[in-house]
Amino acid sequence: MKVSLEVKDNIPPKINSFEIITPSTPGIVDEDREHVTFRANVTDNVEVFKVWVCKGFSCWAMQKVSENIYELNYTFATPGEKSQYILVKDTSDNSASSSAKTVRVIPLTSAVLPAYPSYKEINITYFENASFVIWSNFTNLGEGSAYSTNITLILPENFTSNSTFEQCGKVEEINTTQNYCYRAFNITVLAATSPGLYQIRYKAEFVNPNGTLATITNTTQVKIISKEWEREPAILEKDVYTNTSGTLNITISNTGEVPLNFTIYNSGNASELIEIPSWIYIENGTSKNLTINYSIPLTYALGLYVQEIKIENLEAHPPSRNTTLKLWVKDNILPVVENTSLSKEILEANYESLDIQADAWDNINISKVWAKIASAYYTHMVELSHVSGDTYKATYTPEKGGQHNVTIYANDTSNNINYIFVGSFQVKGKTNLTNEQTPQDAGSFATDVDTGGAFSINVTATNIGNATARFINITLVLPEADWSSPTGTHYDCYNLSTSENCFKEIWIDIPVCDEPGTKYVKTNVTWENPDKSIGFKANETRVTIASNPKMEVPQTAITSSFEDGETKVVGSFDINSEGNKLVTGLAYKAEGGTLPDTWITFNPGSGTQTSLSPCGGSLKVNTSVSIPPHQDFGNYWTKINVTSANAGYDWLWLNITVEKKGDWSREPSFIERVTPINSEGEFRINITNDGNLDINFSIYYTGNGTGLLTTSPAYFISHKPLNGDPNPNTEEFVLTYQIPPDQEEGLYVIEVTIENTSAYVIPNKLTTTIYMHVKDVPPTIHSAFVSPEILDVNYEKIKIEANVSDNSDLNPEVWANITLPNGTEIKKVMEKFGTSPPFTYNTTYIPKISGVYNVTIYAKDSKNLTSNFTNISFKAFGHTLLQLKPNVTSINITDITQYSGKEFKINITLNNSYNSSAYFVNVTFELPSSWQAEPSLLDYGNISKNSKKWNITTIKVPAGTVPGNYKVRAIAQWMNANTSLGNSSGEITFNVEPNPRFEIIENNFSAEINHGEMKVLNLT
Repeated sequence: MKVSLEVKDNIPPKINSFEIITPSTPGIVDEDREHVTFRANVTDNVEVFKVWVCKGFSCWAMQKVSENIYELNYTFATPGEKSQYILVKDTSDNSASSSAKTVRVIPLTSAVLPAYPSYKEINITYFENASFVIWSNFTNLGEGSAYSTNITLILPENFTSNSTFEQCGKVEEINTTQNYCYRAFNITVLAATSPGLYQIRYKAEFVNPNGTLATITNTTQVKIISKEWEREPAILEKDVYTNTSGTLNITISNTGEVPLNFTIYNSGNASELIEIPSWIYIENGTSKNLTINYSIPLTYALGLYVQEIKIENLEAHPPSRNTTLKLWVKDNILPVVENTSLSKEILEANYESLDIQADAWDNINISKVWAKIASAYYTHMVELSHVSGDTYKATYTPEKGGQHNVTIYANDTSNNINYIFVGSFQVKGKTNLTNEQTPQDAGSFATDVDTGGAFSINVTATNIGNATARFINITLVLPEADWSSPTGTHYDCYNLSTSENCFKEIWIDIPVCDEPGTKYVKTNVTWENPDKSIGFKANETRVTIASNPKMEVPQTAITSSFEDGETKVVGSFDINSEGNKLVTGLAYKAEGGTLPDTWITFNPGSGTQTSLSPCGGSLKVNTSVSIPPHQDFGNYWTKINVTSANAGYDWLWLNITVEKKGDWSREPSFIERVTPINSEGEFRINITNDGNLDINFSIYYTGNGTGLLTTSPAYFISHKPLNGDPNPNTEEFVLTYQIPPDQEEGLYVIEVTIENTSAYVIPNKLTTTIYMHVKDVPPTIHSAFVSPEILDVNYEKIKIEANVSDNSDLNPEVWANITLPNGTEIKKVMEKFGTSPPFTYNTTYIPKISGVYNVTIYAKDSKNLTSNFTNISFKAFGHTLLQLKPNVTSINITDITQYSGKEFKINITLNNSYNSSAYFVNVTFELPSSWQAEPSLLDYGNISKNSKKWNITTIKVPAGTVPGNYKVRAIAQWMNANTSLGNSSGEITFNVEPNPRFEIIENNFSAEINHGEMKVLNLT
């Protein structure tokens, strides 16, 4: 007996301990910055297989670090309360788990930045710095650490520190010994920093556990006590005079917060003139004058005296200021002028002088002595020179005549001026001369381009004044620039005393071709007066130039040659004025001969310029000739006549020759054609004559195709165009050919040479090459069309037709392919008509759908050669729209009564303006109650496309119709070509207006009434 036992383990592992170890505060860890250590003590009766740390269903394996001890280091990436437990399995797959433990993951922290002191007051001087200590203590008040912490100090201008940036690194969370960072700063305020309130700013920056940046700030306020002050003015300037005294003030303002005591210093060259206090005390917020006393002695030297005044307090801001004192010491005593004299009472201007003298003295010194000389023409200031002692003198030469008044002035070195009137003197300034000129009339002269004239005059100048005339000149003034004098135009008489004279004989030449008219030869006697002014006397002699117009054309003929159709300037002729008078009524034209005047153009044209200026005036006339196109060659002549109104006439010949011109061309230079077997035809060559004569051509033929020609002329005459015709003359040169039924297929060439060897024929010869491709060809389709091109579906029929011919087959197969709007293609065989080619083929088709149909016609002969004809189309339409138009749209009715109504005939027109017909058209009416339309239905039959029809109905308005607006609606109905129904309508408004009326029903009545009785009679 054999017994087998299987021993199994069912004892689960044992978790002896489970703990979570954090870096600092138990149960707390920074997000994504600090890791936790999970530690477990696990045992098993056999063997532990694996240990995990789990959160829910997510587990992480732990590592065995020592006997029974397992650990896992883990960093949390998200914040919040984290719950974990231990899961254990042994090698028998028995498991056990622990109870859960929690750890909090911190994302953010908070901190404060206290600063000490928060306020500091300092007293600073202009020359010494001030120092003090401040500090700050960054304190972490949150459960998370502050990372990369630093403290920055931000200082005002003129503040310095031993450090402005301090790093603290990681600052631990609250309730630890490392949750703060303390820093002290040594602050220095520079000397002369302006008083005021300043802020020192602290800024701490740190990174939260989750990586976000945080900033906190604080400040220390520093007050610098004000010791500011001002003084006015910076420059104190005053004019002071000898033997005077007075006071000057400098205002000092204490704008600071404490009283100030100033020490006063001064230096300069004004110390003898002033007295200044050595100090001054000023309460804060007040102003006080620093008083300066000055005193100027009577004999003190004149000039500028400057004293620098320094006001100083070394603890104030600023420590000192200066004021510059400027004293201008001046003199105000006038100088004395006496003992004045003038050496002459009468003298001649510019050529005589006088002495002016005076004594002048001053208590200090004379700077300048001068005389003011005033006349009617000018005022002169003449400085007197020092002679000796107090005596001053000047020599003066007057410039103009008349009375001169003299006043003498004296100026001392202080610019004090005094003056005295001395007296007057008389000056002779002008004299007078005469100009006697003979003869007064020199007579008459006729001039032209070759003839002038000459004569003489006598001139005498006499001084009749009381002073000498100097630099006397006789000037000849000629009437025109081209007149001249062989004896000169300027004559010098030098100086003339009173009653002296000067005589001159002067010759004058009149230029050729001088302009007619009365001219004056003038002389002008000029002289210089003593006052330098210029005197003159003029005289004149009259000269008469007689009128003498003349005209001449120097050329005798103009000759040139032309090609036909050419326009050019053949030459020019001149019309010259030879006399001294304007040529008037100028004209020119071509007359007589074989050269028509219509060919001739003058530039400028006759009448453009009708006059020539005298003596040398000229007109150049360019003569252009325009030969009409293709004008006959030969010689042509005419005579050009030139006429005037006052200078006679002249003429010249105009001769031209029109040269021979044999220009010609032919078109085309080659002809290439398929010439089917069993066909005949012709070749046309256009010969164009662009010359002015007929050309006889010889025609030569070479090549393997000459035997196919049936007509081949050996000569041809090309006729010139008509005279004046601008277009060349083109004539056809026709060759005919015939291809037999049995002709071998291939290429046949014919060289057609057209020749004339005359020298004037250009070119002498030209060739046209004919290429004949002899072969069988497919049928020819021509004159293809469809009719109509627009039609209705279902109702109208399209006709497709074409002419078809073939070189060998009399019965080719012809059909039409029709492509429908939906893309479907149908084939229609076309039927043959006619008894001789080309035969007519046609077929018909009724379209069923709307749209564009494209047609291609095909033809195929017995040899299966096929051709086609495309680009044929037609349009089929399936519906239309009728416009309903009554002849009236509004009717007013004024006479409806209880017994009578009204009738109105209405014309209803239906207009079909579309490309499709309307079928079975009728019109019915919607009427108000009791109204009638007769007939009530209007039958229009069919209305073709782009047409209209009308019909008449009568609308009956019943008696007793109450007033108001009534509508009658006409409704048109029809069937479209595609069998759909269409309708349209129109309204007519009837306005029944009130018509008040009354009537007595009784036609007659009777009653008996006694005398004295009254009855009431009722009528209805």
